[in-house]
Amino acid sequence: MKQLIFIVSCIMLLAGCTISSTNGLPEDIKEEMEEHVGFNVSLPEDTDYEVSYVDIQFPPEVNGKANGSRHVADIAFSENIGKKKDLPSTSNEDQKVLYGPYEGDSVITLTISNMPNQMSDAKEKKIKHVTVEYAEANKNGSDFLFISFNTDKGSFFTTFHLSEELTEEDAWSFIQKLVDQNT
Repeated sequence: MKQLIFIVSCIMLLAGCTISSTNGLPEDIKEEMEEHVGFNVSLPEDTDYEVSYVDIQFPPEVNGKANGSRHVADIAFSENIGKKKDLPSTSNEDQKVLYGPYEGDSVITLTISNMPNQMSDAKEKKIKHVTVEYAEANKNGSDFLFISFNTDKGSFFTTFHLSEELTEEDAWSFIQKLVDQNT
């Protein structure tokens, strides 16, 4: 009996390891996103937020050819995700949805690009050896924190919709993990 429980446990563990990688994001979706931006991306795993949407954006085409070389991936995180929503029927050649969207309010949006990013009128702070730019804003009574940093491979731009559940301290903890895991 103990052998059977051990075998079943091993099978469940192996199945769990191959189904998802980070915050519920399937490994094949993560790989396609990484191939698109051109570098490996490590998302914080030990957070209260699950990936609820991923898309990739292509450079616009002019006369049938890509105009530029900027490749972007957008990832939305939610506290509680629900059922998968239907995608709008509109077609967009510059964008491909890889995952989701799932029901639930997006509280963190992460944009990853193969090109550097720079914020205007931003404050700066160092995390490890990385210069991190940030700015705060209040729009329509909601507080937001925008944080950006560059690596030698690309850039990370994050928007946090601050609330009692997602504090500024939580946002900086998330960024600390992103910097630690991606630099």
